[in-house]
Amino acid sequence: MITLVGIIIFISLHLLVANNILAIDVYTYLSSFVVVLVFVTTITGCVYSLRGLKDPYSLKKLLALVVNLLLMLLLIGTIVANLIDVKNALN
Repeated sequence: MITLVGIIIFISLHLLVANNILAIDVYTYLSSFVVVLVFVTTITGCVYSLRGLKDPYSLKKLLALVVNLLLMLLLIGTIVANLIDVKNALN
């Protein structure tokens, strides 16, 4: 839940900067805090979902596991894309 709220806050901050309501310096600090928060909560949610596999299965657990794994894949994809951009910028 915190991860989804973080993503919504990040999108809202981006819209505020696009409309020149929020300064880019403030956006940089706030968005980096939100990204770190999303990163930590995604990893924590994925770990707890995987640890919960020992308990009896339910639809809620299965849905939580799928959502957390999708968010984890998006996070890994974002990290890989950023690393590729940094590599290309240094060449």
